[in-house]
Amino acid sequence: MDIYYAMGFQLLIGAIPLGIFSFYQSYMTNTSVIDPIVESIVYPSIVTLLAIPGTALPFLIWFWLMDKAPLYHLNMYSFLTPVFGLYLGWYYFDETLTFWQWTGIVIIALSVGYISFNSNTTRALN
Repeated sequence: MDIYYAMGFQLLIGAIPLGIFSFYQSYMTNTSVIDPIVESIVYPSIVTLLAIPGTALPFLIWFWLMDKAPLYHLNMYSFLTPVFGLYLGWYYFDETLTFWQWTGIVIIALSVGYISFNSNTTRALN
């Protein structure tokens, strides 16, 4: 299966319900879906920035990586997603993290590092 076809189909499946819901929401609140798009260039530029580097590029990289490495190796790194989310919230938005959140971050980082190191060592020994 072509990687672009798979990515486009997956994004389309997610976009259809969102489009239907936005038109339904605008009908229920008596607002226009088109007004924010026409009024300024800010809204389309934000949507474009979110769509290409925020959604399409990560999907493309994910499918490319799945072609290059086994899925069980790649899924291990998905545990780092909440770590990045907490770190970015702490660094950019001055959110305060509790002791337990920092403990979770350390445990996840150490676990992923341990599993990654052990899988590389085991592979080198074989």
